[in-house]
Amino acid sequence: TFFATAGCIARTGATPVFADSSPVCFNLDPDDLARRITSRTKAVIPVHLFGQCAEMDRIMAICRERGVAVIEDGAQALGAEYKGKKAGTIGDFGIFSFFPSKNLGGFGDAGMLVTNREEWGAKARLLRTHGSQPKYYHKMVGGNFRMDPLLAALLGVKFPHLGEYTARRQANAAFYAEALGALAGVAQSGGDDGCLCRGRKTPDSGASRSVRLVLPSACAHNKHIWNQYTLRVLGERRRDALQKFLKDREIGTEVYYPVPMHAQ
Repeated sequence: TFFATAGCIARTGATPVFADSSPVCFNLDPDDLARRITSRTKAVIPVHLFGQCAEMDRIMAICRERGVAVIEDGAQALGAEYKGKKAGTIGDFGIFSFFPSKNLGGFGDAGMLVTNREEWGAKARLLRTHGSQPKYYHKMVGGNFRMDPLLAALLGVKFPHLGEYTARRQANAAFYAEALGALAGVAQSGGDDGCLCRGRKTPDSGASRSVRLVLPSACAHNKHIWNQYTLRVLGERRRDALQKFLKDREIGTEVYYPVPMHAQ
């Protein structure tokens, strides 16, 4: 994930604890989550990476059993769905980003927090305006976390088109899957039970060594919005060689993310 997911925890004085990710969908591995929760765990932040939701049924069950809050990091997943439920509406909080690289991008830095818990929503609104209510009467120490009106105006114009943006990204992803899938040495990760994460099957786990490129997969029960179309390149130095090959042809790519969070 991006550094901010852990940074927001550290700024409160809490300690981030990292769990492993699935090698198939890249999201939080529920089995590893269960191993790492302790009596000191206050909240879990599953990241819906690249536009696909994490396995929220299992994550919610693990956290509810232990009385732990769930904060969905949906920065890359606005409009994504898990079993018919919108990303950000399953846990206690949902967090979204309107950074220009996102599916619904603004003029600059902006974001949104959502919750179905009225008392928590009221506290979040209070913190957003320096903790003041009414103006100049401060009940707690907050900050200036209001969205700039110019950003809000642009997002208001773009928001009705979000479904169209998503459909075009999904069409692009389908094109990539068909065109790249026809090439030699290209495979797609998958599972046998409809849950790619549970199967944890990847073409490099004892399969043919002729596989050089692994395409991303969408779980059958998910609506993937394809914020990124993420390839796995197998073999030493092949990823960098592919990136140079594409750059020479003016095709932009990015490594998401070059240094794992626990190493930072």
